[in-house]
Amino acid sequence: MEPTRRGWVLIGIALGFAMWTARAARAQYPAWYNLEAVPPTHVGEGQCGPAASLDRYTFEVGCYDVRTGAWMDCETRFESRFDPPDPEDVAWTGGHSHNDGHRPIGNLFTVPSMDQGDAERTWFAGQTSRISWCATKTVPEVSGVITVKAWYKAPPNSACVEDFLFVRDPGDYRACTGYFGYDVGDDGFEELPPWPNVYVRCGLTAGCLCDNISPTHPNAFWGTPEMVAAVEDLAVSFQALHPELMLRITDMSLPRGGLFDLDLNWRAPRHCRHRTGTSVDISKYALTVENPRTVGVDINALVVLARQCHLGRVQEESIHFELHYEGA
Repeated sequence: MEPTRRGWVLIGIALGFAMWTARAARAQYPAWYNLEAVPPTHVGEGQCGPAASLDRYTFEVGCYDVRTGAWMDCETRFESRFDPPDPEDVAWTGGHSHNDGHRPIGNLFTVPSMDQGDAERTWFAGQTSRISWCATKTVPEVSGVITVKAWYKAPPNSACVEDFLFVRDPGDYRACTGYFGYDVGDDGFEELPPWPNVYVRCGLTAGCLCDNISPTHPNAFWGTPEMVAAVEDLAVSFQALHPELMLRITDMSLPRGGLFDLDLNWRAPRHCRHRTGTSVDISKYALTVENPRTVGVDINALVVLARQCHLGRVQEESIHFELHYEGA
């Protein structure tokens, strides 16, 4: 404890989200605060391009004297980044394992009063100016946990007060640092399970002869419970008509939804409809159950069969065709 003659200030951050809940501290960070899942920004159906506007959340940031409650003039710096402790952890990566340096994480907290409108910046720094101010965090189009580092420094003759979020910096009693995670993702998805001799999941290439996965998207076969059930029903119905064949499922959605990138290009349009767990790509070539070889599929007949499973075709030109869940 610092001597009381220095006066006790500080650091407070008033979070405007009702969704923030405390979590256990993680080993590599002095303190941890986690936001419950916020859905990624979703592009409207058929647009297949950048969102017209990203979803935003606002909160209040300030620095105050814990004795009087008065706002104080403190230095602050916030920095947003994507640095998962475990690149294989779906909760952090959202199902993306390539971790390229250009992963879009949305804007950090932008503060209009500091002339930081909607600039694509991942940090801000400034003075609280004896008032609290409202900041805005834009939500990215990809899923995963975004790390935010928050740093405050109290005025001279004041000391930082530690709490469940902030820890005093070693060697500087005036400064405190805290970390929290911005958890972006859709909850409630289920995985399409392996089903040998009924369908094959082709994650690495549409021309697979058995189940395989992509090293950059090892969890590509997820969707809403209704979507997963519809895909299973379609495969079973198809095989009832063609006992010697099984469908090849190429892509669905990532475990937490969000942008399904292609070849490290986060804006690739071919998978833009796979963000919400309601789309699936089917190969135009089925696979024989015995002595695996490919056989062309009657697409028109399969589309009719898909409608019976509440799946409608999405028109696009590629080696596969896409089906979207239309509801019961």
